[in-house]
Amino acid sequence: MNNKILISIIVIALVILGFFILSKTPESKCGDGLCDKYEQDNPNLCLRDCEIITPTESNARDSFFEVHMEPSTANEETFNELINFVDLADEYGVKLTLLFTPPWAEMIIGDNGKHQKLIQLKINGHEVGAHHHGPNVCPWDGYTDLDINSQEFKDEQNKVPCPNAVRNQEVYLGDMNDFMGVLNQLGSIKIMTPSNPSTDWTEGPIYMAGGTDIDNAISNPELFNYKGYSVYRVSSVPLEDKILPRTGKKIELEEIEAEYLSDKDGVFGVLAHPVDYKKNPELYQEWFKFLDEQDSEMKHAKTISQVIEN
Repeated sequence: MNNKILISIIVIALVILGFFILSKTPESKCGDGLCDKYEQDNPNLCLRDCEIITPTESNARDSFFEVHMEPSTANEETFNELINFVDLADEYGVKLTLLFTPPWAEMIIGDNGKHQKLIQLKINGHEVGAHHHGPNVCPWDGYTDLDINSQEFKDEQNKVPCPNAVRNQEVYLGDMNDFMGVLNQLGSIKIMTPSNPSTDWTEGPIYMAGGTDIDNAISNPELFNYKGYSVYRVSSVPLEDKILPRTGKKIELEEIEAEYLSDKDGVFGVLAHPVDYKKNPELYQEWFKFLDEQDSEMKHAKTISQVIEN
């Protein structure tokens, strides 16, 4: 009898103890938007609240990186530097927009090995477009819709200083339809960066980029009309380890990073050339590292078409 009483007392004590312990357990307020310590310790208790405070990469913004292939650099050495540049971008998951001039397109189409590499770059998510040096650039690439005997053509050429030795080697190769005939051999072209769209825009491309200064780094796609063609345009800042001829100053990487982190609204554009990469590959690695710090999954590092279409 005494044993039964003892057992009953023990059972009652255990029940009271359990009730006391449960009463001290923190109450979860699931749905209040706060992931409190109890919910953190029990991650399946209230997924709604704890998902709300999941850290996000708030500094990340959509960005693009355009690479310009100049007419005078269409050679084996610079092509190899371009491949090295793309390989570095691939290491970080950055998608590039590769903008070719006719000499580059002809070099690639004429070499099956280079052509196959370009096809693989496109498969890997990089984008191919066109880059045009009109008569207002030294050197001119030989294509324009202007009458080369007109005063307007001469005025365009006089906009920039150019040695006679360079001008004397320039040859008219055709109008902008001829230009696109060469570039379209690389595939469908949606982006073009001409030096003067008002004189040399043509049928086919629908997007434009480019820029000369830090003020061009951030932009929102804006609709323009060039020669009757509707064109969406964004802009970019040169990332080059040198004094820029158009502005007479060098834009430091730290200045570009600070602009990226500013509260200005818009997409961020950067441009460079394969010869710039050859001179200082570490500069571009530092930029890719910076993007990785803001956007570790590289969801925001896109092509020009992607930032405009999104």
